[in-house]
Amino acid sequence: MHNLFRARIQVAHDLASAIEYMHDRRIINRDIKSANIGFCAQGVLKCYDFGLSRFLPEKMVDGGYEMSPVGTKLFMAPEVRAKKTYGLPADVYSYGVVLWQVLSLASPRDGLATHSRAKIEEENLKECWLPICSCWPDDLQELVRVCLASNPRARPSMTQVRSILDGYLQGLWSTTDQQRRKRTLLHDSTVEESHITVESKTSLLTQEDL
Repeated sequence: MHNLFRARIQVAHDLASAIEYMHDRRIINRDIKSANIGFCAQGVLKCYDFGLSRFLPEKMVDGGYEMSPVGTKLFMAPEVRAKKTYGLPADVYSYGVVLWQVLSLASPRDGLATHSRAKIEEENLKECWLPICSCWPDDLQELVRVCLASNPRARPSMTQVRSILDGYLQGLWSTTDQQRRKRTLLHDSTVEESHITVESKTSLLTQEDL
């Protein structure tokens, strides 16, 4: 179970790195969702469908850019749904929804249990409308919350997100290594690392979208 959870966090990390790469080049994706994420035959995470992506100019208007409100409803940031100016933080919000999926292994449709579809699509919810499970590690709970902040300025950059997941993965590797050494001493044998197949990885991000 520990290895499976680590694989899920690795997926979240790799996606964060891919979005960070785009943002470093002033490219906004505008349609980040689980349906646009997959894996190649070698198990490397890939982002697909850049049809809505745009290169952002340097000049902003009211803290954002004047662009059409495009994307997939339940993955769209509040400022996009409200047809306001927006920028790279809108991608961070969409990433937050995918991160929630990776942790919960559920669809964002499940969040409709506490908020009606109309309210989510037509209003700027001040709170995170996706249920945060208390069983998740505290730092990952907080990461989901800040990525889904209604105020775009309160969201972290993708560099910050990737850095947080870097540290979390290093902690998981350290814990796993310590546990492996203990088992080796107790059983006088080498504990083999479990392998995660591409098929099992892919299942982490194949939740039903809108």
